[in-house]
Amino acid sequence: MRTARVALTVALLGIAYCSTDYEIPLPNRYFIARWQPSEFALIAPDRHTVVIQRVSRYRVDGNIISGEEASVAGAEPNYFIVDTNAKSVETNLSGSDWERRLESLGIQNHMLTKPKRPKRSIF
Repeated sequence: MRTARVALTVALLGIAYCSTDYEIPLPNRYFIARWQPSEFALIAPDRHTVVIQRVSRYRVDGNIISGEEASVAGAEPNYFIVDTNAKSVETNLSGSDWERRLESLGIQNHMLTKPKRPKRSIF
């Protein structure tokens, strides 16, 4: 049942992704796509693989993308770390595990921001 639910979610997200209204470029051709108002997903360079389904806040440090997954109201948030060079993904991290892991990667600043539309160039 869980596999079917995940497959359906990925399929629906794939359909929704086709109609994203903007993308936020990230290192190594990863990007965050807004697929519904206040709904963002982290997408792999192949443009089909959903790495993180619901990104609420994130940051980029070199080739590392880290952030917080959207959670149900009142629930503890889960965090993620994506190494775009190694193509490795760590998900479902607690806040303390996430901070320890970032520090082990040499990342001291853990401040996250909400995804927002990139500024358009006038040229």
